[in-house]
Amino acid sequence: MSKTIQLLLLFILPFTIFTPAFAQTVEPDDQEPENLLGEVSGTIMNKNLDSPVAESLDIMLHGWGQTSEQQVMLHGQSENDGTFLFTDVEFEIGYSYVVMATFEDAAYYSDPVSPTPGESLLSVDVAVYESTTEPSNLRIEQMHILLYAAQGGLGISEVYILSNLGDKTFANADDVANKALQFSLPTNAANVSFESNTQERFTRIPDGFVDTAPIIPGIGSNQIAVSYILEYSDGMSYSVTPPIEVLKVNVIVEEGLGISLQGDRLVSDGSMELQGGGLVSLYSHEGLASGDSLTMNFVGELQRAAQAIMPTTSEAVTSQENNKGIAFGLTAVGLGLVGFGYWWLKRPLGTHNGSDEEEAIVAEIITEIADLDESHNRGEISQADYSRYRKRLIEEAKHLM
Repeated sequence: MSKTIQLLLLFILPFTIFTPAFAQTVEPDDQEPENLLGEVSGTIMNKNLDSPVAESLDIMLHGWGQTSEQQVMLHGQSENDGTFLFTDVEFEIGYSYVVMATFEDAAYYSDPVSPTPGESLLSVDVAVYESTTEPSNLRIEQMHILLYAAQGGLGISEVYILSNLGDKTFANADDVANKALQFSLPTNAANVSFESNTQERFTRIPDGFVDTAPIIPGIGSNQIAVSYILEYSDGMSYSVTPPIEVLKVNVIVEEGLGISLQGDRLVSDGSMELQGGGLVSLYSHEGLASGDSLTMNFVGELQRAAQAIMPTTSEAVTSQENNKGIAFGLTAVGLGLVGFGYWWLKRPLGTHNGSDEEEAIVAEIITEIADLDESHNRGEISQADYSRYRKRLIEEAKHLM
C-alpha cells in the first residue's frame, strides 16, 4: 500500500458515516459536570474595511456537546457598533460555542471557543466580508466522482469542494441566466438529488443546476454534493465539464460493480477497505482548466447485486430511499477527503519518492490512530485528549510527505 493511500485511510475514516468518531457516546466521569450560566461577547469585524460592522445584524449562538449534537441555540442582534452579547448561556465543560452572523445574505461563523472550569465569560469575534459577483477568484479544490450500483442503473455522486482565493464573498447574480456557477448534468440523469440543509439552495436549469449559496473567502469554504442515476450500457461514456478550474479529481468506485474505467490521464490508486465494511477502488486525475471536460468510458456488465457501501437500516426501505442512502453514504466518503487536505492535493501526481523506512513509520502511525479510535469509541479517552492526540499523529504523518 502506498503512503498516499495510507494517508487517505488516515483522513477518510473519521468522515465515513458507519462508525463516526464524533458520534460515539463518551462515558461521563464519576463527578457531575460543572454547569453554570455565562456570557459570550465579541465584535463583528468587516475584514475588507478592517473595522467593526456599523449596523445591527442577525446573530445566533450555537453550542455543541461531546456527541456533536447541538445543545444550545440562541438568537440575537448585534449593536450598531458591531458588538454583541449573549447572556444566561448554559456553560458546560467540553462544549464548543460558535457565533454565527448574517451579513449581505451570507452566514459567517466565529472560531469555536470552550469554557474552562469556573469561567463565566467567553470572547470571540466574527469576521465578515463584502460581496462580489466576480468569479475569477473561485476554483474547485477537489472534485470527487463516486460510482455505485443503484436501482435502475449506475449511481453517480459528484462532490465539489469550492475555494475562494479573493478577499470578498462570491454571490451569484440574482438572474439565473447570468449566474456564473452553472454545473452541467447528463441529459439522461434521473432521480437528481442534492445533499443540503435547504432545498432552495439549488436551482435546476435545463442542462444542469445552479448553486445559489455564497462562497466566502478561504480554502474549501463551500461544498456541493449532487447524486443521480444513469441508465447503464456496456461501453457507455460519462463526461463532466466543471464551470471553473479544478485542481484535482478523485474517482471512487464501489467494489464489485463488474465494470472497468477507461479515461485519458486516469491513474489507478489501488483499493481501500472502509472502516464500516465494503471496498472501494480509487482513481485520480490531474486538474482541469476552466471549460475542460473529463470523459470516462465504462466497460463491462453492471452487477446490480454489488455490495452496497451504505447498508439500509430496514428491509422495508424503498428502492428510492435505498439509492439515496448509498449515494450519500458514498458522498460522506467523498466529503471525508476534504480533510485529506490542501497540502496533499497541491502535490503533482507521481512525485513521491519516500523511503521504505518512512513507509514503515507511516504504517505504524496509522496503527496508533486505529488503536486511538477504538479507545475513543469505547469511551476510554476524553474527547479533548482524543482530538489532541489524533491531531498530533496526523501532523507527524504529514511531515513525512
